[in-house]
Amino acid sequence: MIKKLMMIACTIGILSVVSHTNASAETVFYKNNSGYAYKYDNEVGLKVKWLIGTEKDKSHTAAAGKKASYYVTSEGAEKVQYNLWYYDTKGNWVSTGWSGIVDSQKPYLITLPENEVLVEGLNKVSVWVKRAEVTNGKYKNESGSYDCYSYTGVIAEEGHDILNNNIAYKREPEKFILNNIDNPQDYEYKVMFYDSEKGVFSNGEYGTAEIDIPNHEVLINVHMRKKGSDASWDAYKLFAVDQVNIVGNSAGNINGPAMFGGLVASQGKYIYYSILAEDPRYSEYCKIYRVKKDGTDKQVLSETPGAYLNVVGDYIYYKDFGNRGSLTKMKIDGTEKEVLDSGASNITVIGDDIYYVNNGLYKIKTDGTNKVKLSDNIIHKLSVSGDYIYYRNGAVDRTIYRLKTDGTEETQIYNDMVDHVIPSGDWLYFTKVEGENEPGDASIYKMKIDGTEIQKLNDEQSTNINVDGEYIYYTTLNGLYKMKTDGTDKTKIERKYYAHEFYVISGDVYSTYTWSDFIYSYGLFKLSE
Repeated sequence: MIKKLMMIACTIGILSVVSHTNASAETVFYKNNSGYAYKYDNEVGLKVKWLIGTEKDKSHTAAAGKKASYYVTSEGAEKVQYNLWYYDTKGNWVSTGWSGIVDSQKPYLITLPENEVLVEGLNKVSVWVKRAEVTNGKYKNESGSYDCYSYTGVIAEEGHDILNNNIAYKREPEKFILNNIDNPQDYEYKVMFYDSEKGVFSNGEYGTAEIDIPNHEVLINVHMRKKGSDASWDAYKLFAVDQVNIVGNSAGNINGPAMFGGLVASQGKYIYYSILAEDPRYSEYCKIYRVKKDGTDKQVLSETPGAYLNVVGDYIYYKDFGNRGSLTKMKIDGTEKEVLDSGASNITVIGDDIYYVNNGLYKIKTDGTNKVKLSDNIIHKLSVSGDYIYYRNGAVDRTIYRLKTDGTEETQIYNDMVDHVIPSGDWLYFTKVEGENEPGDASIYKMKIDGTEIQKLNDEQSTNINVDGEYIYYTTLNGLYKMKTDGTDKTKIERKYYAHEFYVISGDVYSTYTWSDFIYSYGLFKLSE
């Protein structure tokens, strides 16, 4: 049986694809006359796949003098680590070091150091891969251990840099639109993407610059050729585009904390967060930031703090404490700040609609148009799910109401005093104040979103609840816990830092402050391991 064993490409320029008959031996080692080689062990079962952006039967030289980057995936393990080796100009093999633990099927970018570029002629590169669950790979040499590797030579020449020019595009939740490439007008282009589930690039047609894509991080492949040419391509470029949100933040992050919600949000590779501190000694930290989830690339986006952060596409929507609590939006890089309304709290963004409280419940478009008042009630703990808005009536009764997103059918669906209100799927999770407990000290309940099938999930005095996936996160006097949404599998989360209020991003728990012996520290802290 013939198997395609490896594909390799740098982000500018093309390498050849090699196929080989895989023998049934436990360990397969292959090397051809041009220097291509790989090692695969049937027992370990791990394979490397270097992604190529062109037809498999066409080879091309890479661009000399340019920085080399490579996209790789793997098969045979759920989580892996990569180590890129390159042959430097001094004649030495140099390692970039092991990557962090990554999903094997997700395209991963490996890049040479800043001072290394492809030299004219032959460039040697190799990648090691090992399973994430092992400290040492099965094979070992004087440079370290690995489970499998691939090696090849890259021929680089001058002049192959058409797609080094800027590419302007728009990323929507399920669409990629190529707006422009800064190139001579006599070129045309087509767009494809790498389907990680199928392990192939999608088909594309020249003259089509808009394609449907799944709403997660996607590897885009752009081909260019001269107009009128019958060539498959003259140049290409691979680059990743981030996932974009449809919903600006989770209901749990907005409504879970006892004080201001939404101090932490995320989109794609970045976490966005705001520091709030009552003590003026810490005012220098009170800003809006973003940082990559691996802790790198920290940036200040606003010199004044905010709350109820919602990140959707290219914009952040939030309550701006630097402008009297106004409803404000700004670009995700911190530019183009714009006020949409004079004040706002409990902000929730769904698509191009913003729901917020400002002496009543309002809805407004993300461009600031079509402002509509939906309710005159005193609204607390606002959240939106499907066709309905849920909230706690902030008047005397503190009960649960819902109304449609057009403002109709406003109805009380639960008539006991509650604190937090968080919809998730077909259920509404809330804390019910019982006995002589004060608001904020309550047991956790759930009921159907129409107010039926009420179920009690615990008997603890629970505060600051959050719902993420199949788990409820909450604090008690004894610490931070999580349990499944049916009330089972209660687990104490051992915190690296102590913080009362918290936010949950894809199962990871964060806070914007910690304290010990009445001394506060401010920043973004990951509480869970």
